Amino acid sequence: MSVFTVNAQNPAAYVDWAGKSGPAIGEAISSTTAGVCIPTAGFEQPGDLFLYYLFPSAEVGFASATAPMTNATVISEIGKLQTERTVRLVDSYTIMNPTEPNFEIGQSFANWNIIVDTDSPAEYVSELNAFKAAAVENGFEDVAMVAYGIDTGEHAGKVMASIQAPTPERLGAFIDARSSKWAQKHLKKFAKIREYEHAYTMVCNVIQA
Repeated sequence: MSVFTVNAQNPAAYVDWAGKSGPAIGEAISSTTAGVCIPTAGFEQPGDLFLYYLFPSAEVGFASATAPMTNATVISEIGKLQTERTVRLVDSYTIMNPTEPNFEIGQSFANWNIIVDTDSPAEYVSELNAFKAAAVENGFEDVAMVAYGIDTGEHAGKVMASIQAPTPERLGAFIDARSSKWAQKHLKKFAKIREYEHAYTMVCNVIQA
């Protein structure tokens, strides 16, 4: 997965452009799905947005790196952007517990992304999967949990856990449930194998699927 951290002078205009140009760009760079996310808490700068593209492999993803400078379709679509923006960061992530993508263009969801430092990535991912199973058993079958290895940038070598719910309200309900007995059982295990680095929440829209 490639994630562009973009600071836009007019975030609404950028999101509108991403929705219109995203499918063409995604097809040009062979991504499988893409989306644009608006941070709601934990963001570093006002106006920050995240544009992400998922790829079938790192090979395909890395091959797309020069597309903004060499691919005619991508260059043309970028030229349609009607607001000033700065691309602050571009980072690469690898999915550590692959799941079957099930997205549709126009679909929205809410994420709580947690970057952690752990000496036992495999154990952390295993516990995240167990936490997900427990959440399903306790009424959160609509909440997904995906672990990403961070390959580049200041957090390279760390793990990002992405907790995804269909709406901000459902994400909030899951966060409220952390105090429950079933959740505390797993959170106590997490506390022994990881340290928080950073966390942020966001709402996202799928622009390619």
